[in-house]
Amino acid sequence: VQKQARCIQEFQELERSVAQNKALMNDAHKKMCPLTGSFPESELLPLQQKWVVNFAAATETLRDATYKLNSSVQKQLEKSQECEGLRKLLSAKRVECNSKQTSFESAACAHSQSLSTGCQIYKATYAVDKEAYDATLALTKLRDSDREVEFESLNRTSCILKLISAASSDGELSNATEDIQQCYAANMSKPDWLVVRHKEAPAELSCPLIPAYPCN
Repeated sequence: VQKQARCIQEFQELERSVAQNKALMNDAHKKMCPLTGSFPESELLPLQQKWVVNFAAATETLRDATYKLNSSVQKQLEKSQECEGLRKLLSAKRVECNSKQTSFESAACAHSQSLSTGCQIYKATYAVDKEAYDATLALTKLRDSDREVEFESLNRTSCILKLISAASSDGELSNATEDIQQCYAANMSKPDWLVVRHKEAPAELSCPLIPAYPCN
């Protein structure tokens, strides 16, 4: 655009130069015109001599103006062709830029719409999955409590059964009452494999800020 503007400016300067040289040529032609009218004989010779001097000067001016005019016209023609070439290049570049801008805007719109749709799906899915996860977590904690009671009860029962099976004579088991009570009072520590470490559901992520886009 800047090159074309500069070219047009230079072309206009050449137009002014052509006009100036044409004016010089017209002025020189006027000065070269022969004397007309009736003059006294005493004034005729000086006028003729003055005309000859003016004619010579006008001829030189005309020659110089003609050269400059031809040169200016040639430069003007070349500059016109240069400007026309720049105009065509600028026109082609505008078409190319408009095409790229359209493609860019379409891609930006598609990306923004995809983000917006994806965010809506994520929020809806998160709410449903979070509810299902929390419900499953609550149920799992209840089952964990059941398994802990089962583990303690089975271990106490196993302790008592060992005492019963170890009794080899009558009356021996009745004397093991204290041992049986210890089975009930024993601290049954839970093994690591019985401990389930629960994790809360991850927090909902915020959607990215979507700026205004061309298809709004």
